[in-house]
Amino acid sequence: MKTLSLDDVGCKKSFEGMEVVAKFPLDEMRELYSLGYHLIPCGGDDGKRPLRRGWNKRDSRRLPLDAVVKTMRSANSCTYGIRLDRLAVVDCDTWNEKTQELLRSHIQPPKLRVRTSRGAHLYFQSGDAVPQNFKADSVQIDFKSGHNHFVVGPGSIRPNGSAYDIEDGSLLPVAELSRFHLKKPLPALQRDAQPRQDRGDISANVVPTQAFTGTLVKVGERNQAAFSKACNLAHEIDNPDKLTEALALWVQVHCEDPNSFGLKEISRACASALKYRREGILLGGKNSDIRVPRPGFSLIKDRAGSLAGNTLLLYAYLQASHSYGANKPFAIVCHAIAKSGSLPLSSSTIDRCKAELRRLKLIQLLRKGRHMEPDLFVLTPISQIAQ
Repeated sequence: MKTLSLDDVGCKKSFEGMEVVAKFPLDEMRELYSLGYHLIPCGGDDGKRPLRRGWNKRDSRRLPLDAVVKTMRSANSCTYGIRLDRLAVVDCDTWNEKTQELLRSHIQPPKLRVRTSRGAHLYFQSGDAVPQNFKADSVQIDFKSGHNHFVVGPGSIRPNGSAYDIEDGSLLPVAELSRFHLKKPLPALQRDAQPRQDRGDISANVVPTQAFTGTLVKVGERNQAAFSKACNLAHEIDNPDKLTEALALWVQVHCEDPNSFGLKEISRACASALKYRREGILLGGKNSDIRVPRPGFSLIKDRAGSLAGNTLLLYAYLQASHSYGANKPFAIVCHAIAKSGSLPLSSSTIDRCKAELRRLKLIQLLRKGRHMEPDLFVLTPISQIAQ
């Protein structure tokens, strides 16, 4: 694949068979942050999914710029959002003559216009209540305002290559933008315009821009959440320093009052996760690997004869189902496994394979079943498998 480098610190994206290193919008983000804007790290397949929990909660504080940048870089993203606190944005999905004529006759000119993938974003400071979205004929306009909305920021580049460039005006403090004001109501939407209740925020009843609206992790729940996240990260990161750095960023982005959750707690969670990884009991759910101990594999291959293939299949099934709990007992009910379809084996074949695993001492009888209860077994630890 040919590589076209546009910026040394950008994001790798693939466009039409060519790998492009897209320019990271750091300059625009620095300027907007210094002007007091609330920036949101974004990413995902379309580049528009917020990467922070609880981004739209009224009392959610803005992230430090460094945390926004690191979150975007970790997701290989070149897109960020601007939360519309004290802002109103006219999001034009069309930018044809009809759209521009409608805007000229109803809205004063903005001091900042950004070109988007389909049209333009017109930036204003909040003023009159924003009307309902306008979609008629060849004109499509969305009106957005308040903490419950965001738009993709200037300088962003989405995964499909769409860029958000400033076409007219410049980045200004919110107070210096034109105030949003309708010269006259939009024709079909007069009944939807509501009187403004709060000049600081007019978004009390708007629908969120995105469905990703989970709340920040509460103070009393941070230890468990951080440990779970550390275990998740430890599948890919085995370096203690890098794991600690990644978890510290997650805490900064997704937890309430992150500064009160110290490095000691973060390091403890990472150390436990790495210990689980070394011991082979790091739980990964549906994304985890199914691992068969090599000594057990060799023992079955060399000594199980014609039953080796099916025995190995049952052994892998037991490892996948029960290897995460050290010495945790389990039953092997042959007819139930066969009926469930978990293994493509008959009940009698599973029973023979179970007997073979017992003969090779890869499973050990823990307790003989009584009456209608099945026998209970445990997996033999790797260190105890006879060679």
